[in-house]
Amino acid sequence: MLTRLLMWDNILHRRGLEVEAARKRRGKPLQPDGLFAFDDVEPDDREVSDYRARRQRQRHARQLHACIIPEGETGEIIDGDAQLSQKPLFASSVVKSDPYFQELGVLRDALVVEGREVNAPAIQCVEEQMRRRMQQLRSDERKAAKAEARREQWLLEQHPYLDGVALAGLPLSKLGLSEDEEFTRLAEEHTVLAASPEKNAEALAAKEQCLKARAAQLAAAVVRQEAALREQMPYLMHLPFDVALRELHWRAIPSLWLSCEARGSVRGPRPCWRRGGKAAGESDAGFGEENCGGRGGGPAPRACGNREPA
Repeated sequence: MLTRLLMWDNILHRRGLEVEAARKRRGKPLQPDGLFAFDDVEPDDREVSDYRARRQRQRHARQLHACIIPEGETGEIIDGDAQLSQKPLFASSVVKSDPYFQELGVLRDALVVEGREVNAPAIQCVEEQMRRRMQQLRSDERKAAKAEARREQWLLEQHPYLDGVALAGLPLSKLGLSEDEEFTRLAEEHTVLAASPEKNAEALAAKEQCLKARAAQLAAAVVRQEAALREQMPYLMHLPFDVALRELHWRAIPSLWLSCEARGSVRGPRPCWRRGGKAAGESDAGFGEENCGGRGGGPAPRACGNREPA
């Protein structure tokens, strides 16, 4: 009789171990052979209800413990292990030139001066906004670079003879080729000659040399114009996304011209504000040439064939 009791005791003990192990593994998709999942065990309904009630009481106790705040301890709960960065966030040239990011940086520095420990939650909030702004600016920078690459590829497809030409390190999209009358005329003549390449081989080669020379002249004009603008307005050295000053068409904006005139940083006659107009007394080859070679004081591009992609 004693032997039989010991045998049943051993069987029940092993069964209990199996049930406990199966309950721990019930969330896993696979179960080892020889063990049962918790759902396969069929205990009494009372035992299941007791187990669920006990788990619910424990969960409710943890929730109450997390919500209870001792009297007299109000305000922000600061994690003692949280360490604020002692170094400023890394920012590229595009990020540094963004006014909103600069304002956030000034606000963060002011909070740090007031007290790093006292303003720790506010500093973390400002830094998170700075990170998001940095990510947005870098995403916009990548999109602008891709668009620039698409424009460059399109121009090379339109003018394959300009591949490898030394243009002062400038991309073709910065030269304003479609806005230059002489380059447009040469390109149209080249298109006519290209209809019979074998017959007009020598003329095509000569025309391509003229186009390359004109492109080099436009590149040199761009460099000279940008240098002159930088000299006149040194406080605009770094613009977002490396935008050139000549691309702002600042001479056609009255408010910007008047502010620069008040600073005493501009020279030459005041331009007229008519759209596409020319400043009084300004020559065709003077400083009023916009977009590298376009004749006239304002940006009035000349339609010539296909337009550049955006």
